Amino acid sequence: MNINRNYILGIAIILVLIYHLFCWVYNPIGRFNIGFVGVDFFLFFSGFGLTFSLKNNSIKEFYKRRLRKIYPLYFIVSIFIIILTTTQYTPIHKFIINSLLQLTTISYYIDVQNSIDWYLNSLFLFYLLFPIFYRLVLKYDIEFYFFLIFICVSFYIFGYFSLHWKYDCFFARIPIFCLGIVFATQKFTKEAIYKFSRWNLILAIPLYFYISGFLFFSFFVPSLILIFQKISVKIKSSKLEFLGKHSLEIYCANLIPWKVLPLVDSLTTKVYLYFILQFVMSFFFIKTNKQIQKKLTKTPIITSNH
Repeated sequence: MNINRNYILGIAIILVLIYHLFCWVYNPIGRFNIGFVGVDFFLFFSGFGLTFSLKNNSIKEFYKRRLRKIYPLYFIVSIFIIILTTTQYTPIHKFIINSLLQLTTISYYIDVQNSIDWYLNSLFLFYLLFPIFYRLVLKYDIEFYFFLIFICVSFYIFGYFSLHWKYDCFFARIPIFCLGIVFATQKFTKEAIYKFSRWNLILAIPLYFYISGFLFFSFFVPSLILIFQKISVKIKSSKLEFLGKHSLEIYCANLIPWKVLPLVDSLTTKVYLYFILQFVMSFFFIKTNKQIQKKLTKTPIITSNH
């Protein structure tokens, strides 16, 4: 696929920011608040980009690059959230234990309700499992993607009502992550992508009403990418490209308003605070991560591949 990923990721991060604004401040559109699909774009392009990263690096170097890319940001945002969620009444031993669980991502597996963020924690899992997914895609091609859909649907049918939403977000995105690998290993024409999307639509309709909205919207990512690509070609915005290039830092910055906004009652104040915090923290994360990456490696890691 000959597309500018940064433009698409720029649109994706805007969708996520709008989604969280409606979730955390005021939601005037109800179930039509579907900006969470932006994360599906992140994971699709993550699977797509990681394919080439693994091809060009040893498995050891692959993991080193992944850890070097995400953990500094995860560590910083974790420190912020730990500080914001700790009160003077928190026992010191509990503070230490909770901090260790958060900083090591273990909280996502044993205390998911209080974990930092489902997406950042899931990225560690996707990176860890990527070589396995990659080999399975090479062996079974697109059939592996449909097999994953079958597994996910089965999982929801038999375990949906006891599934925490943070796990729902992760499991529903496994197929789209692997679809990115499929697209990276195969050559798809635009016509083939649209045809593929039509079959996805047939499969997706029952999912929205009975299984998972997260899984449902991930089915439309390939065709939406083509649509957004046409939009980005006409716009050719350097600002949009900048947002896409730094989408991971901006996403991390977006977690700060999530913890601060509940402390405010006024709706108007919440709206202003959301945008002010988002701008300030995005600037901080982008600048800080740039300095960190310079110190960690002589070749800065491209930030658009989550």
